[in-house]
Amino acid sequence: MIEIIIIDDNVPSAERLKKLVLKVIEKPCNILIINTFKEAKTFLQKSELGQKFDILFLDIEIGIDNGFDLIPLINNKSFNLIVTTGHLEYAVAAIRHSAIDFLLKPVVEKELKEALEKSMDTVDSEVKIENLISNLSITNSQEKKILLKSNNSLMAFKIKDIIRCQADVNYTLVYLNNNTKVLISKTLKEIDRTLSNEGFFRIHKSHLINLNFFSRYQTDTNEIILKDNSSLPLSASRKE
Repeated sequence: MIEIIIIDDNVPSAERLKKLVLKVIEKPCNILIINTFKEAKTFLQKSELGQKFDILFLDIEIGIDNGFDLIPLINNKSFNLIVTTGHLEYAVAAIRHSAIDFLLKPVVEKELKEALEKSMDTVDSEVKIENLISNLSITNSQEKKILLKSNNSLMAFKIKDIIRCQADVNYTLVYLNNNTKVLISKTLKEIDRTLSNEGFFRIHKSHLINLNFFSRYQTDTNEIILKDNSSLPLSASRKE
């Protein structure tokens, strides 16, 4: 039996989500709804179920409180977190860096089903939760870590250690400042969407660079030279 918790101060929204989950989930489940931050805090600290559930749907804004403040209260991090929010910009970077699913309200059935299917795999759930907690406490974005999958394992990289990313068909080569590179199971477009607000710039359809490693622009060859001496082509559309 899958134990599911929904923490959302909007009662109609929580009830609607419960109905949708029951409609699309393919396994037997119990669903508990909690509508206040205080009740959620008490439940997670004192209830046996509060430490043993499988999936948590967490609203970011619970009245005047931040839903993320509840996560450190959970000792057992081997659950899957699905964040729900009515504001797309709210903490999206921290969520994406940690490879955690989020659903924009009102929740769409197709997106919910996809999130639930992914949540059946709990192999890396603890790593994702710990990375989210760590990133939320860091103000300097370059100090944060991003989780990326390579060879079926989830790896954490400090954003400041990534020099550049290069497209490799449906994969991406990530070049690090320790002279190593890692093949990641994501397209460059997906990684660009995650890092574009963290000091990275798409100079070409095949290249994304960390601007902290920018050295100079070579006008005669129309190339960007980075601090590791790599030379990359600059797309005409990016010259401005």
